[in-house]
Amino acid sequence: MVKHLSHILKRLTGSTIARVLLILAALAVVTTVVYIQVGDFDFTIYDDNMYVTGNPMVFRGLRAEGIRWAFSSTDLNIWHPLTWISHMAVAEYFGLAPGIHHTVNLIIHVINAILLLLVLANMTGRLWESTIVAAIFALHPLHVESVAWVSQRKDVLSAMFWFLTMGGYVLYVARPSWQRYTIVITFFVLGILSKPIVIMLPAVLVLLDFWPYDRLRGMFGKNNHAPGIIAGDLPVIEKLPLFAISIATAVATYITQGSQGGIELFGRLSLSQRLSNAVVSYVKYIDMTIWPTNLACFYPFDFALPMWKVITSLLILILLTIVAGLYIKKAPYIFVGWLWYILSLVPVIGFVHVGGAALADRYMYIPLVGLAVTVVFALSEAVYKVSALKHLATLITVSMLCVYCLLTWRQVAVWKDSYTLFQHAANVTRNNYVAYFNLGTLMLTNNRYREAVDLLQKAVAAKPDYMEAYLNLGNARFFSGDGNGALMSFKKAAELNPDSELAHSAVGMVYLNQGKVDDAIQAFQKALSINPDLPFAIENLEKAQAIKQAAHPQP
Repeated sequence: MVKHLSHILKRLTGSTIARVLLILAALAVVTTVVYIQVGDFDFTIYDDNMYVTGNPMVFRGLRAEGIRWAFSSTDLNIWHPLTWISHMAVAEYFGLAPGIHHTVNLIIHVINAILLLLVLANMTGRLWESTIVAAIFALHPLHVESVAWVSQRKDVLSAMFWFLTMGGYVLYVARPSWQRYTIVITFFVLGILSKPIVIMLPAVLVLLDFWPYDRLRGMFGKNNHAPGIIAGDLPVIEKLPLFAISIATAVATYITQGSQGGIELFGRLSLSQRLSNAVVSYVKYIDMTIWPTNLACFYPFDFALPMWKVITSLLILILLTIVAGLYIKKAPYIFVGWLWYILSLVPVIGFVHVGGAALADRYMYIPLVGLAVTVVFALSEAVYKVSALKHLATLITVSMLCVYCLLTWRQVAVWKDSYTLFQHAANVTRNNYVAYFNLGTLMLTNNRYREAVDLLQKAVAAKPDYMEAYLNLGNARFFSGDGNGALMSFKKAAELNPDSELAHSAVGMVYLNQGKVDDAIQAFQKALSINPDLPFAIENLEKAQAIKQAAHPQP
């Protein structure tokens, strides 16, 4: 590793090792300072319970049983064994101290920024442009979700292996060999084991063959680089094993998520809705990159996107793609950065819709690099041609990064606990049923039933088929003394999901409380027909039958 690092540093022409190390140290320190508050944060009820605190396979630490489970489990509709193992490792040595779990995410994020700088600078030989791209990556507010949310360990971990794969590719291009090709494949597979989203990396490596490596010219007999180990001067062919791994992963992920209900392929979202959301999201992500305010942990899907917005977004994408194409020879970094952005978002842009969100900040963890490369290298070229602009450009760059630091610091604070997180989401978005539901659940847990009812009513108003919200609304109404309202909510939950033993059992509980014993028995029996081992239903069924027996004793 030391030898490889030395190779990368030597490629940074015009810069001393000391200068590079100083830049890396400054990047690490500033990033750490901006995110340092996460060390005092708590876990949230937003998946952290399923990933860590409520998952016995994880909080027991590193065990053979847990590692076997990690490789066989598709819990949460995703297969990412290395991510599970990373959570287990932290729990093994530090228990469930939330600050440590947060800090591990931060450490990996800092490593990612350093890797990006080293790899990009080695590929291009342009240190300052690479430094700015890495600083944008490290400090941009859109990346807060991936770093400050313990459950998104998979984001920072998979990105680390993405950049390590690129680093391995740097070594391979310098001197192709089977050993170095194996390094590339190994890091790529480790990335997939962390999160399947890295399946687009082979396509990005092909882009890097175009710029900065200019290896694709070898297909026309003009290659200035050593030929690859597979198919000689045909670098696209040498990526086929990587593409094969990506395709296999995509198919396996689709089957896994589809079988567990994670994918809505032919459900309530039509093809036109998916495509419309994808087109609008591509432009929205650019807007969020330029003006990263009002960021939230969840953005509700808009089922009625106005056609003007869809058409405008499509025209913007077409125009930007044409511009990138026009500069493909004169400024190839524009074309490569743009396609990096477009391609790396494909798995999460919504063509195959997963979950109920329209978009998510965390999805930009890798794609934002492409946009940064496009803008930073293009502006650098423009400034280089007009020397009078250099000082102004430096001032603007430093000012922009300072603004990012301030915005990121504020956004990080949003993640300090569950209430702050979801209250912020409710404040900056409209009809955010996930925020209302989680706030209502927090109020219910803290016995603030009236507030819980108000919030959960907002959740079901925003999402009328939200079964879990109806279930919690029933509980909040029941404990606030509204038995009839609770019964209506529980019945609605059972109607939305007839296979929910909890909903049927809750209906029986209300009937039993109202003295409607026969109705209660019928509801409990329905719950037990779905899950014969449900303790709550078993206990209450016996209680209802005892009451009935006492009221109508056998002669």
